[in-house]
Amino acid sequence: MFWSLANRVYRLLFPRRRFCSGSVDHPTPADLYIAMLQKLVQSGRWMWVNFDTPSSKDWIQVALSGRKFELNFSYPYDDDPSRQFARSGIEIPHHWTLAYLKPKRAATLEAPVDDLCEVAGVVNQIYQNVFGCPSNYDATAHFE
Repeated sequence: MFWSLANRVYRLLFPRRRFCSGSVDHPTPADLYIAMLQKLVQSGRWMWVNFDTPSSKDWIQVALSGRKFELNFSYPYDDDPSRQFARSGIEIPHHWTLAYLKPKRAATLEAPVDDLCEVAGVVNQIYQNVFGCPSNYDATAHFE
């Protein structure tokens, strides 16, 4: 009974569909990222949102785990992401932690939920400054 009700609530909050930038609700990728992270926090449960773009084969996922975000992304480099981000002009707050790194595969940063806008900004900067997307790129999102 509980899971049936929880599933219905989940489907009301997160219908199985893709959300896209370039729409009235999300004119830019940055708007899309903020809106999706807000929905993630509103859910109050462990789940993640996948972000992707036709401009890049790389991917970014953000999970909600308790009171923190787990920012998981493809990482095609050998070195620590903080070095690559510094070279790319991306500032990562000092209180964020590198939770996982598999060079040339993936990396995960952890950030407090209170840093929602900063997380959205870093997602946008990773797509542009690390993955090489143009400034006018489009993005999509879906929940899992």
